[in-house]
Amino acid sequence: MSLSPTWRFLLASGAVVVVACGGFKNGGGKAAGGDGGASSSSGSSSGSGGSSGASSSGTGGSSGTGSSGGTGSGSGAGSSSGTGSSSGGSSSGTASSSGTGSSGSSSGASSGCTSNCDPCQGSACLTGIVLFGGDNLAPNPDTYAYDGSAWTAQTSSAAPPHREEAAMAVLGGKAVLFGGSPSGEGGDALNDTWTWDGLAWTEEHPSHMPPKRSYHSMATLGGTVVLYGGSDGTNALADTWTWDGADWTQHVVATPPARYAAMMATLGSTVVLFGGDGGSDGETPQSDTWLWNGSAWSQPSNSNSPTGRDSGVMGSVGGKLVLFGGQDLNANAMNDVWTWDGSDWSENGDLTTVPDGRFGACGAVLAGKLVVFGGTTNVTNDFSDTWIYDGTQWFGGPTTGPSTRAWCTMAGPG
Repeated sequence: MSLSPTWRFLLASGAVVVVACGGFKNGGGKAAGGDGGASSSSGSSSGSGGSSGASSSGTGGSSGTGSSGGTGSGSGAGSSSGTGSSSGGSSSGTASSSGTGSSGSSSGASSGCTSNCDPCQGSACLTGIVLFGGDNLAPNPDTYAYDGSAWTAQTSSAAPPHREEAAMAVLGGKAVLFGGSPSGEGGDALNDTWTWDGLAWTEEHPSHMPPKRSYHSMATLGGTVVLYGGSDGTNALADTWTWDGADWTQHVVATPPARYAAMMATLGSTVVLFGGDGGSDGETPQSDTWLWNGSAWSQPSNSNSPTGRDSGVMGSVGGKLVLFGGQDLNANAMNDVWTWDGSDWSENGDLTTVPDGRFGACGAVLAGKLVVFGGTTNVTNDFSDTWIYDGTQWFGGPTTGPSTRAWCTMAGPG
């Protein structure tokens, strides 16, 4: 098979042409989503003082030709003496008080970092969404941050070279970027690994690396980033790799059939993969669902399913995975919304407001909401809008931000 990842669109003659098709593939590639964990607190006191400690943990996933997510842990302790109180927030935290006096100190997630930071104290960490690259008309290795209210252009002394159809996921308070194609055609795909800590990019130099690719999918599970599939510019891939923060490891296991531009995100303790381009010709949008539990892939026996597609967006919102958009076999840009509850798919057909149909958008989850940026309907009609989905309805985001583009990649803390 000679495959060049591309957008497919229908010519007036009815012929289907394959041109630069990618995936948000998480947002990674296609964008990513997040699943927040539970919180707990403990406190003890003696004398007239009181204390409280809070802890939380969470994972996030990205969708698109990639996805993103994050997990975190940490510890914090607070102490006080006197009639005051103290609090400490982290993956685990305790606080105690005695005597008369006032507050002690705390460290951990409450010190301005999300639960994805490990550790937070004394180092930068990702607290918002980061966007990189895409097919903007004047390609730049540009980085943007979104804090929930506005987009801000970022600068870094070092930065990844320009690329499209890459994938990102969050691990230990850092966004992990892998691969992508500078031209968007796939033949020049990369296999470099970069991390963004909220302030600067750093190129990693692991001992092992997945082969070059674009349109792959990434999501976070526990203490690893999971990478699956993609395209090397000629063939669709079907390998599974994990990144532990220091090195890549290949998992030689039975996998879903080869594909690229699939959507992937994390829900609880499972990575969920849907669709992408594959099949006997390597270019047919699929409609199958696969689950990764950290050691093996399995296919659930769900009774409902979104129609076959590639290059949509998927992320975790409100305890469910949300799938938005993509393109079908005839290159129609879609804007339907589906949710995966852990055992089956269902369509949300009651929305009064929805974004225009699109594929190749990038997305990630922040504060439990799916944020979608850009995308396209064909080679010449890219978007520059921001949309936010809270699990019930869509809201328009800020009207200023990154330039018009598709095939960018995003990651967020969940």
